Parts: sequence; C-alpha cells; structure tokens
Amino acid sequence: MSIEVSPAPQQAHRNRRRYWRAAALSLVTAALPATLVQAPAHAVAAPVTITQVQPVNPSATNQVYVERVAPRYAGDAAGWRLNMDMRVNNTHTSSVTLSSVQVSYPGSSITAQTFSLATSIPRSGLDGSNHFLKVPDNRINAFPVPATVRIQLNFSGYDAKVFTRSLVEYVNKTPSGGYRFPASTVSGGRWRNTVGHDVGSHHRGVHNQRYAYDLDVVKWNGSTWSHTKPGTTDATDVNTDHYSFGLPIYAMADGTIRKCRRDQADNTPGVLKPEPEVEGNHLYIEHATGEVALYAHFKAGSISTALCPSAAGSGLNIPVKQGQLLGYSGNSGNSSRPHLHLHLADKAGFGDYANPAQGLPLRFNHATVRSAAAPSVTPGFTALTNSSEAALRQGQHISPNGCGWQRVVPGGTQWARHGVKSTCWQEEFNDTALAGYRLVWRQQVQDGSLSRVASIWRPAAGLPWVARNGQSSAQHQATFDTYRAAGYRLTHVDSYLEGGVAKYSSVFTKTSGPAWTAYHGVTATNHQSKFTSLTRAGYVPRQISVVYVGGERRYTALYEKASVGAMVSLQNIAETSYQTVYNQQVAAGRRPVHLDTYLVGANVKFSAIFTSAAPATVARHGLTAAQYQAEFTTQSAAGRLLVSVTAYRSGSVLKYAALWN
Repeated sequence: MSIEVSPAPQQAHRNRRRYWRAAALSLVTAALPATLVQAPAHAVAAPVTITQVQPVNPSATNQVYVERVAPRYAGDAAGWRLNMDMRVNNTHTSSVTLSSVQVSYPGSSITAQTFSLATSIPRSGLDGSNHFLKVPDNRINAFPVPATVRIQLNFSGYDAKVFTRSLVEYVNKTPSGGYRFPASTVSGGRWRNTVGHDVGSHHRGVHNQRYAYDLDVVKWNGSTWSHTKPGTTDATDVNTDHYSFGLPIYAMADGTIRKCRRDQADNTPGVLKPEPEVEGNHLYIEHATGEVALYAHFKAGSISTALCPSAAGSGLNIPVKQGQLLGYSGNSGNSSRPHLHLHLADKAGFGDYANPAQGLPLRFNHATVRSAAAPSVTPGFTALTNSSEAALRQGQHISPNGCGWQRVVPGGTQWARHGVKSTCWQEEFNDTALAGYRLVWRQQVQDGSLSRVASIWRPAAGLPWVARNGQSSAQHQATFDTYRAAGYRLTHVDSYLEGGVAKYSSVFTKTSGPAWTAYHGVTATNHQSKFTSLTRAGYVPRQISVVYVGGERRYTALYEKASVGAMVSLQNIAETSYQTVYNQQVAAGRRPVHLDTYLVGANVKFSAIFTSAAPATVARHGLTAAQYQAEFTTQSAAGRLLVSVTAYRSGSVLKYAALWN
C-alpha cells in the first residue's frame, strides 16, 4: 500500500483519512525558466510555469536521473526507465487544459510518443492549480541512455511548453552501487514486487515513494501464484493465512537508524489503520549519505528495543550492520494485507510542504529475478550481482540471498572463508574484493554432489591483481601467457577435479620479486624431471598441487628462486601417515610452508613442503568445519595469519588442514 503523508495545513480537515493527493505537495529544485523554450506560436503563450522537475541531480540541476531496470529472465538485457515528474502551475484566472504530453529523446532511435491527458488545471489560487504531473512515459528502453530528454506539454488553445533535460543513470552510493535484497529465499515460494513504481501505481503520487516497492511472497498452487495459503479467501483471511506474514527482514547494508516505531497493532486484512503513523511499525535507516531506506509495516512487537528503544522515536543514531535482523514482516499502518513496503529517499520521513523527501532508485544485488511465469517456464531466473544491480519490474519474482547473508568486514589484516558452495563462489569473490581484499589462496574440493571452496584473502592495498578459476588446461595456459607478458607474477595456483576433469585456479599479482616459473598438469615422471632441474638451478617449490585423473597423478607447481635452507617436498603422504611425517620433519628442523590434499580413489593424500628456514608455524589437520572455525578464531586472536587451508573428504566427513604463521 501507499505510505500516506500529512496534508498541507489548509487541507488537513479534508484529507485526514484518505490518500494524499500529490497536487498538494510542492517540490523544491531549480525552476525551468533558464531552459524553457517556446514552441512556434499558434495562439498565445500558455499561462503556466513549469517548476520542480524531479528526480534531479542536486549537484547538476539540469540533469535528471533514470533507473536501471532488471532483465525479464535469463538471457534478457537490462533496460532503463524515466520516472519523471514536475509542477505545472496555472497562473491564469481561468482553468487551463493540458491536452497531451510528448516525450522524445533527441538523437536516439527511441520513438517519440505522445500521451493524451485532457487534464483541467484549476485557475490560480484554487486547490490543484499547482498541478503535479507524472510524465506518463512508462517504457523500459534499451541501453545506452540518450544524452537528453525533450518534454513538450500541449495545452488547448495555447502554445506548447517545451524543455529539455540531460539524462544520467542513478547509481546507489554503496560501494557496489546497489543494495542486498532485505530478505531470504522462501522455501517453495518467491518474493514478488506486487506493487512497484510504474507510472500508474499509487506510489508514484508521493514524492518519497517515486521508486517504492510493496513486496510480498507467493507460492504456486498448481494453476497460479497465490499470496495466501490453500483454503483461504480474501473475505475470511487473517494475517497468518498470508505467506508474507512474519518473515525475517534484514538490513540491506550497514547504516544508522534515524526514526522508528514498534508499538502499532497489526491490521485485519482489508482494513487500513494509518494512525498513529501510516508507516506502521517501521525503521528509517540511513545507509549512505543522502540515501535513507524506509522499511515499513513490520509485525507488531517484532522490532527489538535495541533498534527502537522507545515505542516511537526520531533523531536516532543507532548503528546496524548488513544482514542484521530488523524485525518480521507484518500488516501495520496504512496496509491492507501483510507485505514489506520498501523505498529509498534523500531523507527520513516525508519532509515538509516546502521541502519534501525525494525518492531515489533502489537497485538490488544478491538475488535472481524473473517475470512472473509458471515454475516450469523457460528461460529461468537471471542473476542480479554486485556488478549488475538493477531495479525490479512490476510483478517481478525474486529469489534472494540464496548463498546466505555472510557479511565481509573490511579493514582486517586477513579474511578467510571455507565451505563455500562453488555456485556461490563468484558472489563471494565479488563481495570480498569489493571490501578491499585480494585473493591469495583458493582451494576447491568435491563434497558429495557439491563442490566447496576455501579461500584466504589479504588487504589489496592498491596492488593490481587478477584471479581465475574453473579453467581448462588450455584456458589456464592462455591466462598464464597473457598476464606474464603484462608484467604479472603467478602467486597462487591450484588444480582440482570438477566432474572428473582437471580444472585450475590461479592468482596473478603485479609486483616485484625473485625469478619464478611454473607448470601445470604434467605427469609424475615429467614433474620429477622438472623438480630436479629447477632445484639444482636454485629454484624452490612454493606450491605443488596434485590431482588423480585418468589413473595417474598430474602435478601443478609454482617455483621461485630463493634460499630456504634444507627443503623436503612430499606429495604422496597418506592421511593416516601425515602426523608421523610431520613429526619427523619437525624433529629434523624443518617446518611446513605449504599443504594441500587430493584423492586417489577414496584415499586422502597430502602434498606438503617443509623447509628449515620456515617461520614458526602452527599446523592442524583432521578438523571438522566447526573445529577449523574455532582454531581460526584462536590463531587470529593470537596475531597469526592463515597461509594454507585445504579441505578433504575423509569418509563421509569434510575435514580441514591448515597452516598459520
């Protein structure tokens, strides 16, 4: 439902219990006279002024924002849309009729379109004489965005008013340029943009809701998507009959709560109760400078006192973190059924008559989306990532945060993750790189029907780097040749099996260092020959990775020319023998500097490198995921850095081995 704004004082007695009419608000921005162009006269100049064009770039008031709109389905392309409005103020002593609006994009292939209106604007001084006009162009156009838009307002018996504005795509002020969808995937269901911000939606008549969403959950009942459980009807339903009632809602990004309410009762479906506040139970969270999100209509009592200390409050300064639970979806305030109202604006609340809050595009990531269709219809969902954020289409279905709500904490000395599904790796990679880290280690292992990834990251500190994974032998070689020629060093390489085929991951860093060389996918005989010749020439192995494929071991290795004292490299250590080998090497004055694992049939093998010049190292193996996490926490608290981590399937259990120094 629309969020209702308090009317101007002179209208309060008439509008108290009905939707706010947008004509009663006045927008504040630069007026148009400087760019107003009169069309060729055929009668007399229209007695109107055109002001308050929105959404305007406050730092370039001749520039209007457009929003990026999500693809309809997999294989489709994103588009862009103009959500433009303005004030048409009648200065005459008689009414004026706005007969039509023409929208065109000079210099582009987009067809000019004329929209018939026949809107009578009352004479000056009457209610409605300052007419709020939503430009009725609802088209979603193909990129690129044209340089300008031309608006022509045609009046009965008067000359047209013509003006232009430059166009620019709005990008949210978060590091990625978008926000995480604020909910999780629903088992057997989908989130839905049930009411968006098309020009005909009730949101478009309220300035801070120019880009608002009403989000609910639907499930397929065999013939259609339904928002209520089987056996219910709109005449007899209660809140708990709705799939959208009582679902957890999370913070889309880090931010600060500025305003809240938590004590408003939930409505009976179909009955709106906008008092004491139309937002119902809600949070206004400032996520970035000039970007404040409203999360509205929470379930009564579901917002904690930690987030909203009093029953209602404003002027707050309460921090929240991305992924933090805010409360549960409900049906409070100006809401006719359970849903989440969500929008982004330049300030909390509605503002006031002279300075209303202005709605801003809200682009999502960490979600897959598709236009509404039966579950079996193809093509399927398309991904919105933090490199392809976009706004939702009307009625679009959303499957959000399928990889969970892991939040990357920036500014650390290291970041590490384990057990990540390979299907979630790209999302994980994007998030961590965006937080200012660079990948230094990646290992992938088959875990039943899944592939899982463990990784280690360090602060990027401005160092150029690139990473690749899932590459064939030929692709890895091509990547190797390209980046070596560009002055990059190979700083990490790993081989692993995926679907019975050898794949490679690699990291290249543009930095200085000793002479280096590498090879991949060679036989045991070839590996031994290269190992012998390279070590005689003063090179030492930094990493040796092995896969067993086609009945033989295949070796991948990275060497640097360095002095490391005595060195032993062993690539065929049985899981049951590793502790004994480790003890023998430590007794001989050598400590591990590299550790990896692989399978020969069902048997786990360790690949390890020991040197006498190694720093003090803490080594662990045979750890469950929980034990590894506990050990990581302990070692990190002691100031040690993780340098190797390898996962391996021991029987039916995924275990971990790791090194810290």
